[in-house]
Amino acid sequence: MIHQLNNEIRAGKHADVLPEEPLVCYEGTDIKDYINYKGGVKMITVVAKLPIKEGKMDEAIAAFKGLMSKVAGEEGTVLYCLNRDTANPNVLVVVEQYKDKAALDHHSTTPYFKEFFKTSAAFVGGRPEMSVLTEIERC
Repeated sequence: MIHQLNNEIRAGKHADVLPEEPLVCYEGTDIKDYINYKGGVKMITVVAKLPIKEGKMDEAIAAFKGLMSKVAGEEGTVLYCLNRDTANPNVLVVVEQYKDKAALDHHSTTPYFKEFFKTSAAFVGGRPEMSVLTEIERC
């Protein structure tokens, strides 16, 4: 599913709904590993909106890319996607998806995440808005 969508985006489809700047995404373990299409595992999704200080966007994106290279090794992380808000270009939106709460807890306690959290004070320009979502249904 995710791979198909990314291939379509690379082929120029969906251009009418995508921002001009490319999205930076990490695709974790194949999503099919976690989904039983008959109603199996319900994943946890986190959406984090982070206001970025004026002039610090490049630093913020570089820091996220560094974090994402480490997140790529987390077994239970299905998706970790960095986006820029088209309505407010000084806001980064991170969409994360985990196979279960244990995977989210693991991610949140890794040394590299804790270090990223400390250093993010240099570029985060206000209180992040966080939503933790529990999946109801997937098609």
